[in-house]
Amino acid sequence: MCDSLGDVNTCDVLCGLGGGFFSQVGNCRFHKLVQDFQPTYLLVRRKEKPLLARTIVLIIRKRGGRFLKKDDDTGEMFEVGDIK
Repeated sequence: MCDSLGDVNTCDVLCGLGGGFFSQVGNCRFHKLVQDFQPTYLLVRRKEKPLLARTIVLIIRKRGGRFLKKDDDTGEMFEVGDIK
């Protein structure tokens, strides 16, 4: 849990919609990484696609990033985990 957006680092990916999410440094890095993997993603078989997605998640986490979402009730940021 993060108490505020101030606890979010530049490697974190914020889950949500809107311009504020796209301008966050971690989200920009995430989108660039997804772009880099796109040609491979389009070439692999359907059953291999989740493995590529998992690879992207692992790269983000290895760089110190987390996937965070804001709790609407408390306003705190929390990690969404692997299922999301």
